[in-house]
Amino acid sequence: MSLLSPKYKALLKKLLIKHEGLVCKIYKCSVGKNTIGVGRNLDAQGLSIKEVECFITNNHCVDGLLKNNLNMSEIRMLAIEIANDEHRIKQLCQGGITTEEALYLLDNDIEAVESQITNNIHFIREVDDIRKVVLCDMAFNLGMAGLLKFKNMLQAVASENYSVAADEMLHSKWAQQVGQRAIDLANMMRHGE
Repeated sequence: MSLLSPKYKALLKKLLIKHEGLVCKIYKCSVGKNTIGVGRNLDAQGLSIKEVECFITNNHCVDGLLKNNLNMSEIRMLAIEIANDEHRIKQLCQGGITTEEALYLLDNDIEAVESQITNNIHFIREVDDIRKVVLCDMAFNLGMAGLLKFKNMLQAVASENYSVAADEMLHSKWAQQVGQRAIDLANMMRHGE
């Protein structure tokens, strides 16, 4: 079962595009990692086999061949090879991806973040939807391990003390690094809107 309803998943998607940007060519993020789409770190995360299959079937050039030269079994085998090779993933994305493909990756990333939050924050089902969106956005940006370092903020959220949670967010190194993103999310945390 999904953590966020379709309405709030759409809000999260909108926020992530605002905060991360949507870039259809490989670029270096603020910490020098190869990134594409809406903050997809190709160095750390790469692409799944299913994602590579999607790109191949969308006529991405693969080793000089287009997908119409391959049958489904060959596409699957090629996707497995590429997904397990960081260099080939970058080659596959080198010419860029479509906005549709970037949003497909984002949907997959949101699903992963929802799952991580559900598995790591025991009280998350009791939290209202806006605060879930805030935590998902932070986890997307920081990773789950990074979000879990916000112990005081998470304790404040668990006890529904949202002003303290917002203050904890704003008085962090993360807030200094991300600027307006932290302000936006802290206001959402504080006011529930």
